[in-house]
Amino acid sequence: MIKEMYLRRHKRKKTSFPASIHSIVTRKGDIRDLSEGGCLMLTDYYYEVGNQFYLSFDLPNGPKIEHVKATVRNVRKAENKVLLGIEFSEILKR
Repeated sequence: MIKEMYLRRHKRKKTSFPASIHSIVTRKGDIRDLSEGGCLMLTDYYYEVGNQFYLSFDLPNGPKIEHVKATVRNVRKAENKVLLGIEFSEILKR
């Protein structure tokens, strides 16, 4: 018997909308998938696993999220850009 196992704690939804990364400077990116616990972000800027910053974005048809604390958990290259797997310090409420 094979058991189905999920690596994620929260269901992710594919999407595409702009976001801002706030650290020493503010940088732009595009959120490609989103869950209550984190997101996948496409950006021009490289960050290392463990880097922390704050994210701000407008949810499509929803509220504006301001300065949610985030930690980089995964980094991958995607063509000339970088994909960041990001975990939120607080769970986003629907």
